[in-house]
Amino acid sequence: MKFNLPHLEWDLDCEAFGYPGIVFKFWLNAPEDPPTTPAWLAIEDPVAQNEARKAAPEWDIMFYHSMVHFMDSLTIPQAYIEGATEDKVIEFKSPADLFDFENSGGFDKQLLLWAWRQYAAQRHERPKIELKN
Repeated sequence: MKFNLPHLEWDLDCEAFGYPGIVFKFWLNAPEDPPTTPAWLAIEDPVAQNEARKAAPEWDIMFYHSMVHFMDSLTIPQAYIEGATEDKVIEFKSPADLFDFENSGGFDKQLLLWAWRQYAAQRHERPKIELKN
């Protein structure tokens, strides 16, 4: 039997981090295993795996693969974008997209780490809340 359940979404406003209006939209019920993983993880020989990791692009690490898997979108208000006339909604289709955005300049890189920690805490608390009901 295969279920077709809707994605449960959670919006995280970054006001607590000092950026009101920047909103990450996460999926609360995304599958446990990311659909993609770094190719070098499949190499069994530790020495060869280490060499392959060194040769891989900077974005090819589990952090970016996981973020793209669990994050639906990022909304940035026009006030934070030079010359913008409307808010920008960004959907990251690949780990490379997220890495390129994070390193495009002017974006607070710590914001992604903070958002990831908030998301992890939310996912951790969700089963506790369900048990109470």
